Amino acid sequence: MNSLPCDILNTIYKYKHQLEFSDVINELRHIRINCRYTFSSSFIKYARYITCNNEVKPCIDINNIDVKAYEILDLINSNKFNLI
Repeated sequence: MNSLPCDILNTIYKYKHQLEFSDVINELRHIRINCRYTFSSSFIKYARYITCNNEVKPCIDINNIDVKAYEILDLINSNKFNLI
């Protein structure tokens, strides 16, 4: 393993990190959604609407949910979020 070039080692460590922490990121995404809405992230993936130009768009953009860090921490500490 030590004989591999640096760029290959970096790629291996990058993917290893993504695999190990994908569950954490998903949980934080669920908590962020639950700070504003009472439905699951699986609903958000499929919730769409059609514009007047017949374009299909998502109802909610997860990246545009404005949630402060203290709100996330309050929700985690209260254990009132639902992971679905």
